[in-house]
Amino acid sequence: VYGSQNIETHLKQAIFAQYKVRDGQPLLDGILALEQQSAAQADLVATVTQQDRAHTLGWTQAPIVLAPNGVSAWTSTPTDRDHWRQVLGPEPFALYVASAHPPNVSGFCESFGECMAALSPVQKVVLAGSVTEHILSSAWYTHWGPLNARRIHPAGVLSDEQLSALRDLAHTFVLPMTSGGGSNLKTAEALHSGRHVVATPHAMRGFEAMADLPGVVVTQPGIPFAQAVATSLLQPQPGADAASLARRATLTWSHTLAALCDAIEAHSRKP
Repeated sequence: VYGSQNIETHLKQAIFAQYKVRDGQPLLDGILALEQQSAAQADLVATVTQQDRAHTLGWTQAPIVLAPNGVSAWTSTPTDRDHWRQVLGPEPFALYVASAHPPNVSGFCESFGECMAALSPVQKVVLAGSVTEHILSSAWYTHWGPLNARRIHPAGVLSDEQLSALRDLAHTFVLPMTSGGGSNLKTAEALHSGRHVVATPHAMRGFEAMADLPGVVVTQPGIPFAQAVATSLLQPQPGADAASLARRATLTWSHTLAALCDAIEAHSRKP
């Protein structure tokens, strides 16, 4: 089985452009050849979005299964939640969880506009994961350092237990993706949470059908995105009706990987 989480050639090409990499074409050619060879030789191919599936059709004669990214349910302890309440205070906060993957850094900076001024001084976005240090050291952050510092709390890399507590306390999940391929695991987590979600259109790829869930706002990066985050922090949490709960349940791995498991089982029965 060849499982593609994104079209790597497109992703690396964007990263090379962002960092002004010279003479990178031989590497891109090698990545493309590897992707095409892997798909051509596979018995089954799995992709996470319809867009990636369409792109892969010309590379293989094997069945291509849509196996979207999903989420594992999380739980937190009262002790961990109390810790974060003491650190962050009682005001609602937004949460951004990401790795140091370059598109995660640039996406956050681009999505909030020139700086974090659209949020009031008592509103904050908590940064969790290794993306934190890279945002704090970016020219975007330091240019308006004191203003941004009042509105951003750097939590950094956390244990699963600490991160689960932050997820349970977050009022809003922010999904500020502006580039990258495939689909995003953090989008599945945010949508599964039942909280407010502010996402760019790019962040919703693979999850477009969930855009009408209660509390979900999909908006362009820049001032509209930043204003949507600020507005969400002033609103009560969205209602949890039976229909939306059932739809969110389909984001768990047991649902998203079901078609791939069925395809593998069917293939194994072939003579």
